[in-house]
Amino acid sequence: MINIAIIGAGELGSRHLQALAHLEEDATIQVVDPSEESRQIAKERFGQIDQKADKNIKLLLHAAIDCLNGPLDLALFATSSDVRANLVRATINRIKVRRILFEKVLFQKEKDYFEIQELLIKENISAWVNCYRRDTDFFKSVKKKINLSEKVKISVSGSLWEIGCLGVHYIDLLAFFSEHVDFEFRKSQLDKNLLDAKRKGFKEFTGVLEGGNSRGDTLIMDSKDHGNQPWVMSIENGKTWHKIAEEVSGADYEYFDGKEKSHCRIEIPMQSQRTHLLVEKIVHENRCDLSDFHDSVTLHIPLIRVLLRHIQQTTGKRVEACPIT
Repeated sequence: MINIAIIGAGELGSRHLQALAHLEEDATIQVVDPSEESRQIAKERFGQIDQKADKNIKLLLHAAIDCLNGPLDLALFATSSDVRANLVRATINRIKVRRILFEKVLFQKEKDYFEIQELLIKENISAWVNCYRRDTDFFKSVKKKINLSEKVKISVSGSLWEIGCLGVHYIDLLAFFSEHVDFEFRKSQLDKNLLDAKRKGFKEFTGVLEGGNSRGDTLIMDSKDHGNQPWVMSIENGKTWHKIAEEVSGADYEYFDGKEKSHCRIEIPMQSQRTHLLVEKIVHENRCDLSDFHDSVTLHIPLIRVLLRHIQQTTGKRVEACPIT
């Protein structure tokens, strides 16, 4: 029987839990969240899934890390970014953890990236970050069409689409397509007004960020501060291009192969349909198709730095924590 913990039972944590109801083997799933309401919602969502009759999946709900039973085959951290680093430390200090799956954005403070990285190395813990696009059949199929003898250019544009929360997804996608992990922002034209994010206590950004890697591949992220322009991602590669208008569970997809255009509707499985497959591969093979933690740190840091720099220039105050999640 495998032992899994989900730290954070909010919207995303509860969707991970729903997926784990589909596990093909016996398991103990421990959910930790200080909110009784969140724990109960997670329990209800878990109960909505029909489980295999021959499997024994035991669900335990805890209010605190101290209640966890170890060792853990996998800990899944689905909390907000402001508390995640301290909860990782507390969990590892409390019990044996073999593997970790992180939600993003990882952390708000740059120093936490390196301190947690050192802790994982010290404790010999394998870890991955859920920038999920590279783990989907659709984006894997796009990658197969990428010709690395040509440069890759990704452009993401639309109204109010949350550069802070979602930006690392596209930095990760550029790394996936180009097979280069290094990245830096070379141009920042963010708007001075910081917006309140959907989650209370966090901020969001509009404007333009441009960057790239040492191979010459580029990423342009443009979030308009007004209007209702739909979110669209374009991927240019030599004479070919892809246009993707992504929604909750799918996307409209256009492809130009240099001669002809094609158009179709594609499905992208939701988190509640994927996590169990991911966990089974991680637990049994100690691998998956997501970015490992160390590569993801390299991809997160440029975003944290450029946003912190913008906040400090805009407010005139020294800020150590980037208020995104």
